[in-house]
Order: sequence, then C-alpha cells, then structure tokens
Amino acid sequence: YSAVGLDFQNDANFTNTAQAMVALAAGQLDMGVVTMGAAAFNAFNRGADFKMVASLNQEPPGHGSFTPVIVRTDLYDSGALRTPAQLKGHKVAITGAGTVIEYGLGKILTDNGLKPSDVETVVIPAPTDQILALANKSVDAAMPFEPIASQAIQKGVAKMLSDDYEQNAQLATISVNTKWAASNKDAIVKFLTVYVKQVRSLDDGQIKTDAAALAAIQKWIKVPPAVVKTGPDPFWPKDGRLNLQSLQDEQTFFLNNKSVDYTQPLPTDKLVDEQYITEALKQIGS
Repeated sequence: YSAVGLDFQNDANFTNTAQAMVALAAGQLDMGVVTMGAAAFNAFNRGADFKMVASLNQEPPGHGSFTPVIVRTDLYDSGALRTPAQLKGHKVAITGAGTVIEYGLGKILTDNGLKPSDVETVVIPAPTDQILALANKSVDAAMPFEPIASQAIQKGVAKMLSDDYEQNAQLATISVNTKWAASNKDAIVKFLTVYVKQVRSLDDGQIKTDAAALAAIQKWIKVPPAVVKTGPDPFWPKDGRLNLQSLQDEQTFFLNNKSVDYTQPLPTDKLVDEQYITEALKQIGS
C-alpha cells in the first residue's frame, strides 16, 4: 500500500469469506473482501461490525459469466441438455450451499420455469474436481470458475449451456470495519480512488495485455498468464459502485431458500455505506 501513499500496516490472506468476515467484525482486519452469500447476510443480520463500501467483480452485462453453466459434451451433442429448461432432473455441481453460485443456479432455473428442487445439487468445492466429475459422468452439469470452465470446453470435456444468465449480479465487495472506518475516512477514500483508477485501466480485457497485472496474478494466485487469457474478460464496474438491486435479489433468494436465520429482508443501509465511493468519484472527477 505504500506505493499509493496508504499507511496500512499489515495484510492477510484468507481462504474464504467467513474468515474475512470474522476478522472484519472483530476489528482484526480494517478492510477486506466479502463475497455475497447466506453467511454474509446472516452476519449483517446479527449486527456484525462491518459494511460494504464498493464493488469488486460483478457478472458482465452480456456474455462471459465468471461461473458459466457447462454441461457434459455427450449430453449436449445428443440434444438431451442444450437449454437451461432441460436441466430438470439432472445433477449440477456447485462449489457450496448458501453461496452466490447457488443463487446463480437458482436464478437460471427460475428464469426458465424451474425450481431449485428440480435439479439434484451436488457440492464439489474444487472447480477442477467438478471437471473430473463431468468427465467421469458423476454429474451432468457444473458451474466452475473461469478460466477453468473455458479450459474444460477447449479440452472437449464440456460445452457451454449459458454464460449470460445473471447479468451484472454482485459477486464480491470491498467491506470495512465500521469502527475503524469512522476515524479513517480519508484512508478509505484514497484507497478507493486508486482502486477505481486501476479498474478503469484493466477493464475491457486490458488485464490480459498488462504485464504487471499478469505477473501479480501469477505471483499471488498462481495462475499463469496463458491460463488467464483462455477465459472471458473479468468485469468490474468502472464507477466502483455496488449493484444494490442485485444485493436485494440475492437476499430474497436466500430468504426464500431458508438459507438465512431471519425472515424479513434487511434494509440496504444495514448492508452498505456508499459515502466513501461517492467521495472517491468526486475526487477522480468523472
């Protein structure tokens, strides 16, 4: 962070949203990434001491979903599974229950006249294991992350069923500990100013030609540039703003699915604080 003039003393790596939320709520972490799912909404309902302040990745406004629905090649080629409506009665692999991916599966089903109960959901946490399950015919469809999905298609294991089923859905967020934020507004605004500028420099596929970005991905995520380039372009909103309608749609899904421990929807102001991104955009000037 010193490169952008910020004085955050430490950083930390977490393997899942639950760990990040616990650290944020406890004040052990000042800022962090929170992905949308039942656990996040439950934390907000319990009054956890953090709020979402800006958007990380969203689904793109067209094709190129981060978690496309892919199906076994033999089922696609036979005509047995070529449309989302044909998912009824099939086994579909997702990374976990109560996740934003489960929300995505629910959305594609309901948009095509089906219910979540119309498919057999199989939890396979590792996307690469989902591809193996497709290959050995343990499941019929899967929703792995990109670029793993594109690689599976290139290898002939699967074919694309849908990659535009939840356009602009909010996937991940930048969240802050609210007590810390109250006395560190300038730091948050400065961080978001740099973040939005970086997003604009890497959006629209520019990340695939940015040597520094590709090197950072390889260093920290262990994904080589050649693999990054096989998937669709990642998408971040250029204004850094959260998709509030998507957040409410996701909450409604988890409420209806009884995945959360409350029954009435939480108001937006319990989840989000937009003052920091609003100020950052003022400073950027566009």
